[in-house]
Amino acid sequence: MWLRKWLCPFLWVLLIPVVSVPLSVLLQSRMTLYEGTDLSLGNGGPWAARDQALGTFFPALLNLVAFAWCFFGQGRARWAAVWAGMIGAAGAILPFVVMLNTDSLGLDNIHYVYWIPTVTLVWLGAFNTWLAALIATVIFRVFVQAKDRARAAAPSPAREHYLSPVHSH
Repeated sequence: MWLRKWLCPFLWVLLIPVVSVPLSVLLQSRMTLYEGTDLSLGNGGPWAARDQALGTFFPALLNLVAFAWCFFGQGRARWAAVWAGMIGAAGAILPFVVMLNTDSLGLDNIHYVYWIPTVTLVWLGAFNTWLAALIATVIFRVFVQAKDRARAAAPSPAREHYLSPVHSH
């Protein structure tokens, strides 16, 4: 079955942004933004409540589905699932790590993130993890092809036994 092939977990991580990015953007468009002066967090804005901003990146967790091939894939697909899953996990966790490490506490005891620089950093990181998945796909393919060529060039033990001049009668 085609879904059990090694390319599938990589394709998942490469193609899921077609769904997760527009969904995140839609959620971000509905987010409430605040001016920094209103929150006593400095001039300018916009600032976003950290928890609300984190919620807009939950679609990135779809990257973790790449690990599913560890369970129903075959040999190479399982290895590919580990690598694609790790890259997907990095992309899924990145927004949460960035926001949890760049927030500021407002006077109302709510954590806020300075939205424009934070979201820019998150989207650049997401692009980098996508690029890492693309590079890993190419590298994995090179190794798969090299192993296939080596396997095809090696004589099979049974064939070698019957074709050997020592064993001919």
